[in-house]
Amino acid sequence: HSLKKYGPINRVRAVLEEPLAVSTEVFAWAEKSNPFTYVGCHWLDVVEHYMKVRPVALYATGEKNLLANWDEYGPLIAAQRGKLKSDLKKQGPIKTWDSMNVNITYDNGMRGDYNNAWINPDEFEAGVNQEIEVYGIMGRGMVDQQDRGFRETITGDGSRTRNPAFGGVVESAEVGSELFGYGKASLAACFLAILRRRRLGKTVSELKGTYPSAAEQRWITMILESAAIVAQKNFDHSMKGEGAPVTARFSEEGFEVLDPLG
Repeated sequence: HSLKKYGPINRVRAVLEEPLAVSTEVFAWAEKSNPFTYVGCHWLDVVEHYMKVRPVALYATGEKNLLANWDEYGPLIAAQRGKLKSDLKKQGPIKTWDSMNVNITYDNGMRGDYNNAWINPDEFEAGVNQEIEVYGIMGRGMVDQQDRGFRETITGDGSRTRNPAFGGVVESAEVGSELFGYGKASLAACFLAILRRRRLGKTVSELKGTYPSAAEQRWITMILESAAIVAQKNFDHSMKGEGAPVTARFSEEGFEVLDPLG
């Protein structure tokens, strides 16, 4: 509800980091994917759906330090936890990214910075680390999973905690005590769309704009695919001392990877 009060948006910063167990124990296909494809898609959905933007350009890099050297660091981590090397589910190098950093320029001039990883220590205080910040010229909004709430600052209004909980109980004049928060709201949007379609017979076109649709995923898919290519090319160039000059651009027809070094 406050997004319009922020004025034109300059930048969105989103973070989602998964625990180390995800890439080393849970998913056997980790080497065929990357942390941006795995969890970055969720924040891409949020930004595209609520801000109605489309990508025009992309830059991506990534890090390969821990998982690529799992034969060295895996036993060390196991020992620090009082376990044996043989207790590790995955032995040897895991050929994938530790983390990825993707920067997107959108059609309204806004920048989106997405940082994703799946090597967060299992000792971390929460299951995942999740943050999003929206920077406008007249205000900004911030969500940090550790706070379980939404804070914002608006010119002329000050700083506020608008939503004090992911799913806290608040008093409502209409129904009394009610579970309220961004956790419930995100699920409600999905369930309402399903009910309107299944029970009320609404068409897909009538539901357009009320939830992230399958058609909207085309742009998300292009971002994910291009980011993987751009990040790998930049990594290869950087290993040769050539910098990281590769980018991608988007159009209705698809995306094009731009590599000045060939």
